[in-house]
Amino acid sequence: MILLESSAFIENLRFNGRGDIKARVKSALLSSQAVLCEPVLLELWAGCRAGKERQALEVFEETLPILECDATVWSLARQNAKLFRAKGQTFSNFDILIFSLALRHEAGIIAVDKAYAKMRNILRKELGLSG
Repeated sequence: MILLESSAFIENLRFNGRGDIKARVKSALLSSQAVLCEPVLLELWAGCRAGKERQALEVFEETLPILECDATVWSLARQNAKLFRAKGQTFSNFDILIFSLALRHEAGIIAVDKAYAKMRNILRKELGLSG
């Protein structure tokens, strides 16, 4: 599973969007690995304009699986927020929630935002993992 974060979704729609992001989104879609989650949908709908964006978002929402944001996700998000803060890093609550949701469901994340890579690195160091 690969969670399409809102920045990747938006980048994919841009005419001159980053080729690497567009390729990763396309690959996730073609391999049926792409998934969404409610926090990403909320972010996207909050900023969605009429036309192509709205049409694409409606299709994605209707066709892609949506990861469940259950009590375990919320607990994991709180734990991660504490860890990140203890390490001197501050991330948006939504980014921590989305990161934790992907972690809970063992999904990768496609995002333009570097916050997710930073969170992953902090967690890996905390767990004593390399890479």
